[in-house]
Amino acid sequence: NPSKVTVDWWAECNGTRAADYDTVCSAGQTYARYLTVAIEGSYSPMFATRFAGAVNGKYIIHGKAGIRTQ
Repeated sequence: NPSKVTVDWWAECNGTRAADYDTVCSAGQTYARYLTVAIEGSYSPMFATRFAGAVNGKYIIHGKAGIRTQ
């Protein structure tokens, strides 16, 4: 389900997030570009359980990964 996926990308100049990914930092500044992808889903155990955190018998699962691209 695409609504459960969040993609974020940004540039940083001297460790400060820039307004635009395509920003060109001023001369002498340290620059970096990043990308993160976060996903969310639900899991229904095969057998009924009583572990904390279940909502209507389902568990919400989150995953997030990031990478520096430059």
